[in-house]
Amino acid sequence: GVSNLINVIDPGLVVLAGELTRAGRILVDPIDEAVRARVLSIAALPSEIVASRLGEQGVARGAAALVIDDALENEHLLLAQQESAASSG
Repeated sequence: GVSNLINVIDPGLVVLAGELTRAGRILVDPIDEAVRARVLSIAALPSEIVASRLGEQGVARGAAALVIDDALENEHLLLAQQESAASSG
């Protein structure tokens, strides 16, 4: 699966997340070897495949970052919510 994503997206870095990443290099090294054997182009190989250091909080932090990013890109939505809360309370 990682090889397929690399072939399509061509990222510079692959960060693995989830409970299994606690295994660290025990998990990452075989994935790295499999990717190098299966990727279609040497040029598409990421600079590195690593396990996330965020542990179980990684998903929550990523979701929070997406919400914050969306709010900053769509200030009018954020301001509309604040105005609505101020007028109802």
